Amino acid sequence: SSKDLNYQVDATEFAILPGQTYSLKVVVNELVFTASCQIPLRKIDRIDHQIFKNTNGINESISVDFQDINGESNFYIIGGRVDEFIVNASLEFGSQRFASDQIRDGMDISSLGFLEVAEALTVNDITLQVANVEPILYKVLYADYINKANTNSPFYEPVIPPNNIIGESGFGVFAGYQITEKLITY
Repeated sequence: SSKDLNYQVDATEFAILPGQTYSLKVVVNELVFTASCQIPLRKIDRIDHQIFKNTNGINESISVDFQDINGESNFYIIGGRVDEFIVNASLEFGSQRFASDQIRDGMDISSLGFLEVAEALTVNDITLQVANVEPILYKVLYADYINKANTNSPFYEPVIPPNNIIGESGFGVFAGYQITEKLITY
């Protein structure tokens, strides 16, 4: 797409199935770039949540709780979208947007996000999201988060994100995920 400067295909024309491996091959100016990914086999069954009212009336906390998929290693990205009526709002999880089951296979996982709203805001809906992602996608998003969070530190050494693009000077990540969403009418 010359408009978006990316490669894309309509989702109705290309089914993406759990557990399947997909390959990518891009040719640009006679240079060939390849990569592959495997869509995680399963997604979490359900998302539970709690909303905590803060005393200042402006920020609220939302706890996102779910059970880890038992018997396999999983990496999760937790987030959400806010549909607002008047002004912008955001749902921020900070470092708690990253979770794994490396020491708690099959256990409950909880993440705390903060809903930042202006006093005049009317929020209609919040969509909570938990994505079971490939390890390389988790690592690249975590590296990006750490690098942005530490840009003002003079002693910080940037985390180099992983790369699975094969080809001369190719860099990036081609990865898959399974996402579970829960709509909250706020």
